[in-house]
Amino acid sequence: ELDDYIGHRLVAHPPAVNALLSSLFKPGSSRVRSYDVRKKISELVALAVIAARAIYSSSADQNNNTAEDDFVKEKLAETVLKACHLCEEVENVVSFIVKDDPNENDPSVGNQLCLLSKRSAVVAHSIMLMWATELAKGNDFVSSASYSTLSPSILSLARLISKHHPFCRPLVLDLVMIFLHHKFASSREISYQQSKALKEQCLRLLIWLIVQGQAPAVFARIAALLEGSKNAATLDAALIRYFVGGCLEVIDTTTVNANKSPSFSLPVTVSMARMMCAKACADALQSSYFEADKKLALMGLIRLFVSSEKWWHCYKQISSHDRAILRKLG
Repeated sequence: ELDDYIGHRLVAHPPAVNALLSSLFKPGSSRVRSYDVRKKISELVALAVIAARAIYSSSADQNNNTAEDDFVKEKLAETVLKACHLCEEVENVVSFIVKDDPNENDPSVGNQLCLLSKRSAVVAHSIMLMWATELAKGNDFVSSASYSTLSPSILSLARLISKHHPFCRPLVLDLVMIFLHHKFASSREISYQQSKALKEQCLRLLIWLIVQGQAPAVFARIAALLEGSKNAATLDAALIRYFVGGCLEVIDTTTVNANKSPSFSLPVTVSMARMMCAKACADALQSSYFEADKKLALMGLIRLFVSSEKWWHCYKQISSHDRAILRKLG
């Protein structure tokens, strides 16, 4: 049928699907305003979702039920269209409440957005890639009066999405890095405490992503941030200690045994070692402001990394470049 053909053609061309979602969710003048056009676009997105499900499901599960497909298409289109309207509403509010367990009977914008984000993968993808990321990139948002109150809500929503949709975690990482790069003029109506609290929330979200399997990517992005001369001021010494201290709380540093295989993968070990070798990070961690118990935990982690380097070298599983990074810790 025509719907099947359209759906499969869209799946074969992911940029086309992203363009459709962008026209619905991307803030600004490029967003489609006509309800009829939005409805048509939502139906096309629904066809792509149905086609993708059919492709990745086993042949035994395919029932070619046209009536069922029409029902699913209608529901998916309604979900995407509703999420589009909710994102547009959120842009005009000061803040919204994010709930881990949203209630279907609560009509508030925040609750309904959480509900759709939790249930629908396509909505979660659209919010992270097309809406939140593009909104955070805009200078108008950063300079708006609602920035200091709306940003924490957006980051909380990103955490909820990363919890229920693992494939969105790299997008959440991108969003966090955008917020960490935000800079404010002295005339901005956002206090140092508000800025600090927002960046601490960003760092807590990064620690959450580390626990959820994104450790190499997170440490690599922070290392690149600290190594860049223009970006070093993005994280001051206090925030670096806050982040590393939080990482030490979720990393087990007690299992140091050179005779056993390493407790961490090579990418995790090298990426974190690279971050700790950055001058800004080393200076912050050597400061007297870094708690004594955290320093002890850090020394345990470094001993673990050193023993891991010897193990990997013994079994010829480490490159000379990675070995050089780990040796800097010694």
